[in-house]
This record gives sequence, C-alpha cells and structure tokens, in this order.
Amino acid sequence: MKSLNCSWWYTLLVNVRPIIAHRYLGIFGLPHFIYNIIFADRKLYNERRKSFWKTKNLEEICQWFNLNYEYKADLLHGFFDHDNSELEFFTTFGDCDDAALYACRALKKLGYNAKRIYMVNNTKGMQSGHVDCIVQYDAYNFMIFDYAKPIYGNTVEECMEQLCNRWYARNNYRNVQWIVK
Repeated sequence: MKSLNCSWWYTLLVNVRPIIAHRYLGIFGLPHFIYNIIFADRKLYNERRKSFWKTKNLEEICQWFNLNYEYKADLLHGFFDHDNSELEFFTTFGDCDDAALYACRALKKLGYNAKRIYMVNNTKGMQSGHVDCIVQYDAYNFMIFDYAKPIYGNTVEECMEQLCNRWYARNNYRNVQWIVK
C-alpha cells in the first residue's frame, strides 16, 4: 500500500476523470439527465433527502445508508463517472464516489473533518479505482466509511490496511495507491 505514488491510472482517476466525464456527459448524458428531471419520483426524493439531512450522528448516517442506499454505477458502467446531484443520489443513488461525497457532506455538517480518499489498485495489470470517505474524528483516530461499514484506526495507513484486507478476499486489493483530497 502506497500513498501519493501516482501511476497514470491514478492520475486519470483523480484529476482527468471529472473533466472528461463532465464534458462528454453534457453530450451523451443529456437524455439521462432529462429523464431524471422529468420522471424522478419527487415524493421519494423529498422523503429520502429529508431523512438523510436529519441524521444527527455517525450511527444514524450509517443506518440511513444501510436502509436506503443501493450501489448503482454511473452511465455506461462508470465511463461517464460524475458526482451525482441530490436529485440523482436520492432517487437512483450512485456508485462509490457518490456514497463518499454524501457521507462526507453529512459528516462535515455534523462537524467532523471528513474528506474523500481516492484509491487505485495496480495488481498484475488489473487496474481499478475506488473512492471512499475518511474521517478524522479526534486528534488520534480515523475512520473510513466503506458503505456504512466503518473501519477504525489510529492512522490513515492503519485504516487503509484494514480496508485492503477486507477487500482482498473479494477483489485482490493488495497494491493500492491512495490520496486524500
């Protein structure tokens, strides 16, 4: 596990992906965007949004995600990856970067020092990425949100090691590079 050792894939994930996604999302994602605006379930949106922003602590945020959140890749299985708007998130949800974004927003609202952590796995030519939310909740303790299944540790490195071990059984996450932004 390495920090700040940026490969080309990692640079693409963190810096270039948002620029490409937003430029082409405007062209190819317009029908998707219009569909969401016209056909979004406003009642469901209002209910989920209201209950999400009413959360008062980390446990309630985790409970909200466990009861309501469903992973859904962005348009074309993440090719047009973008940060989902509230309308998209609360009606259709999103992928890892959206879960991290809204977890960070909710935790910051509660006064936590929360940021997104970007990760890339480079194992035997297999390259994949993940975004999560990391929280420094006091001077010596950190937590990675991991889809409302928190991982606690005394350092970011300790949390990342636990996350990689948790994921190793499923995705062969061993050679991970990461950065907090």
